[in-house]
Amino acid sequence: MNMFIPRATIIEYLYLKFTDYTETQSEFVVNSIFEPDDRKKMSINMDSGLWQDFKSGEKGNFVTLVSFMERISMRAASLFISRKLLHSPELLFFKGAVEKKGVDRSIKTASLNHYKESFIQVYGSPPRYTKHFPEKLAYNFIKERGLEKFKFYVAIDGNFVNRIIIPYEDESGMFFFQGRALFESKVKYKNPAKEESHLKASTVLLPFSKKADYVFVTEGPIDALSLKAHGVNATCANGSIISYDQARMLKGRTVVMSFDNDDAGRKGTKTSLKILSNVGVKDVWFCNPPKEYKDWNAMHVAEPSKVRDYVMGSIQKSFMLYKITSELL
Repeated sequence: MNMFIPRATIIEYLYLKFTDYTETQSEFVVNSIFEPDDRKKMSINMDSGLWQDFKSGEKGNFVTLVSFMERISMRAASLFISRKLLHSPELLFFKGAVEKKGVDRSIKTASLNHYKESFIQVYGSPPRYTKHFPEKLAYNFIKERGLEKFKFYVAIDGNFVNRIIIPYEDESGMFFFQGRALFESKVKYKNPAKEESHLKASTVLLPFSKKADYVFVTEGPIDALSLKAHGVNATCANGSIISYDQARMLKGRTVVMSFDNDDAGRKGTKTSLKILSNVGVKDVWFCNPPKEYKDWNAMHVAEPSKVRDYVMGSIQKSFMLYKITSELL
């Protein structure tokens, strides 16, 4: 029997059933359920549910796994998945798959602080409770990217469920955010509707220090935060092109273009230069990550001790280098 089983359902079932495991972005590794010992011999793919027990030689799909785990037939396992897992209140809370009767979670105000009713803040240490919440996945996302020092949220309900929330905040609170998918999704980043925030991604910048004479502009917030982790004043275009609205907000300071090392980044840089020039931004310089890294986060994760020196050594204008050096020191 072929049936579509969401990744969220597979992951949550594994968390419920296993306490001793290791995991990567796609693999969940546990002790053999057929010939258990102290070594982890069984691998389960969290995207497809396909698994293989290397000790016994057994392998199969998610339905056969549930069949073995629950000690029931294949047909009963299919019904179990359909009726118990895909419609479990615990799993539904994790996936946000249905509305709870009598509970209105719609946002009726333009203030984005109200979104926090369905957000949980993710801290720089592992969450205490992990079995029924996507906090663990969000924490792993942050840890893998070396960004534990920054504030993030994870959505546990509503339109942004199972997305890590990157807040754009000022003194009045959260005025914008980007919701980055924790699972495979056609829409990697999702933003609040303009009707709710009165803003679009192309009309905002990730907050940066206005005291500095320079600012690095990356494509997305993850790369900007990766630079901020090393004391670099940075913001992001929320895409591969700086818009006219964003360019006007950058007037009066030196802009350092720091887009990704790919075709989209190079094309976006060229277009952004024209836009910056058209609005009167005259000092524009470049500092891209080393060629062996696609973006700043990749370098931040691989060689964090070298980011600061690389940034300072790559600026091509002497007075610009002086300004950045004085800001960082």
